[in-house]
Amino acid sequence: MRKSFLTIVTLLLCLSAFAQKKVAWILDVEGNEKQIFVHAFTGISVLETSKFYYGINPDTQSFIWRLEKNATNEGAKKVNNIANMAGAGGQFNSLVSESWQPIPLSPFVSVDKKTIDITTGKVILGEGEDEYSKITQTYFIAEAYVYLVETLTADKQKKLYCIDMNDKSVRWKTVVGSMTGAGKLLKMAGATSSLDVSLSPKVTNSGDFIYRGGKTLFLLKGNSGEIVWQNEVNPGAFFLDNKQEYLVVVDAPSAFGQPKYGEVKLGKKIQALDIKNGQPLWKKPVKLDDSYISSMNVSDSEFLVNSGNSINIYEYKSGQSIWKKGYKAGNVKEVKLLGDNLEVFYGNKQMLIAKSDASEQWKKPIKFDMDEDIEGGVIKKEYEKGILMIHSRGLGFYDKTSGKKIWNFKANTDKVSFDDQSTMVAVLDKKKLYLFNPNLVEKKPEKSKFDIEEPKDIFFFETTEKGYFIVGPQEFLCLDKKGTLVSQKYYKQLEADRLAKAALMAGKIAGDLSTSVQIGSTNSNGETEFAAPFMSPETTRNVEAVSDLQREQLAKIRNQNKLHGKAQVIGNHAFFMEGVKTEAGDQLTMIKVDKNTGEELERFEVGSDRKVVYKIIESQNILYAVVGGKLTAYYLN
Repeated sequence: MRKSFLTIVTLLLCLSAFAQKKVAWILDVEGNEKQIFVHAFTGISVLETSKFYYGINPDTQSFIWRLEKNATNEGAKKVNNIANMAGAGGQFNSLVSESWQPIPLSPFVSVDKKTIDITTGKVILGEGEDEYSKITQTYFIAEAYVYLVETLTADKQKKLYCIDMNDKSVRWKTVVGSMTGAGKLLKMAGATSSLDVSLSPKVTNSGDFIYRGGKTLFLLKGNSGEIVWQNEVNPGAFFLDNKQEYLVVVDAPSAFGQPKYGEVKLGKKIQALDIKNGQPLWKKPVKLDDSYISSMNVSDSEFLVNSGNSINIYEYKSGQSIWKKGYKAGNVKEVKLLGDNLEVFYGNKQMLIAKSDASEQWKKPIKFDMDEDIEGGVIKKEYEKGILMIHSRGLGFYDKTSGKKIWNFKANTDKVSFDDQSTMVAVLDKKKLYLFNPNLVEKKPEKSKFDIEEPKDIFFFETTEKGYFIVGPQEFLCLDKKGTLVSQKYYKQLEADRLAKAALMAGKIAGDLSTSVQIGSTNSNGETEFAAPFMSPETTRNVEAVSDLQREQLAKIRNQNKLHGKAQVIGNHAFFMEGVKTEAGDQLTMIKVDKNTGEELERFEVGSDRKVVYKIIESQNILYAVVGGKLTAYYLN
């Protein structure tokens, strides 16, 4: 009785702290409150308690769905946490599985081994004969407007599902192999994601799928999942000719000789298969000079392979080499097809060669004033006044025709952000910021050094009406159009789980591929919005590999599944939480900041109870507070 009375008192004290805000609505919840987070792709807010996940709909002021959590898994988490606290070193980790696993770039989430549509709560996979122990691979196939989801069943079967996005139903399912033995399972769990683009399923003219399941390639009927053929060729990458008669397979990488850091090197052999039956076409595989890097079709019958120190053109049907051209630099970074010619970027040079015989079309190459032996990729973006190159050691701007340096400088390019709508580039080098329009810089971008508290956490750069807004979970910088600092603020937080940085800041954009793809989405005013997140150079290159069709179809899915809030003005404000210790005790305060001016528009106290879960959903104009079995929503204005 006393405990219930104290809970009621605590609730009243917490809610009274919001008296200056208008209560929108209140909902009852079961279980101890843990966190509120936003599903990045759909924008739907999710409340997690010790017993349930709740999907929140602010328009109807109700829960969209409620999903009961796996009690056994929750118990295993508690045992594991206690073991860690006791110094047992996480020996119970094997008992714990990840409860909430979003499927990248989709409205689907795997919750305690059930895949749901987060917009409705409908279970898509995980019941009856579709039960699974884990999801192993997922792919969005833009050409077919489907998701392919590979699962591992309790009896170690790998089962592939095709989910039709027109009605979000399972079109078909088929078994694509098995996983036996703990060693294979561990090897699979530790697979890298750097090869995902090379191994993405391909769609044929007839709408069938070429799919890689472990060491085996399958041709699957697009409408039924029926296996037409399968061949164990251990693919590391594969690609099709223009007419889709031939399939070229690159050997998977060997575990030996791989770099400790950076991208995994692929194999040195390629082989062609007949698309009709999956059988080898060439007498024997073709051996490359070095590890495969990239390829492209140069005609209906020929393809080019870049192996780093040389480029080669082969005939699809026979595997015969048409020509080969080596480069002393041993560092062919990029090859572009320009009509009857190829533009080759190698080392620090660029040359135009004929597609027919590799003859050089310029008297001498364009030599860029940059180091020749730069390892890793180079971000190469063309602007009206020149070519911008960003790499691990710095950045530079070069004349398009001569390669002459316009300007360059050394920098640690920790994070890069491109706002293509305003032609602005932001480069963060620890606490130094370079903010510039490449077309307007004559010598080199001016360096601005700011006292950024946590530069590694800065995640977003935005062009505003009056300048620029740069933000992290606990701090912001507001700059004018000249890049001059107008306002800067860092908000301290109390040490508490409830004040975890990731859960406080509305609209946080994660720096991984699944949420970094700049997909245009329509806001409530009918305007298209684009995000400009700070990303590492490697992530930036991965994002650029996403095709226009994928972006278009993903934008379609996102807008169909997005939960639109009632707010008519989106994006003018940022919200932060500040926690300070005072003589009277802990004090938690929400701060509303104008992105255009950096001005604090409003401060409102939210009490002192660290047990309260808070979350601001800026796009919905709502602040959520959860304590004592009550979810309370407050309008921010």
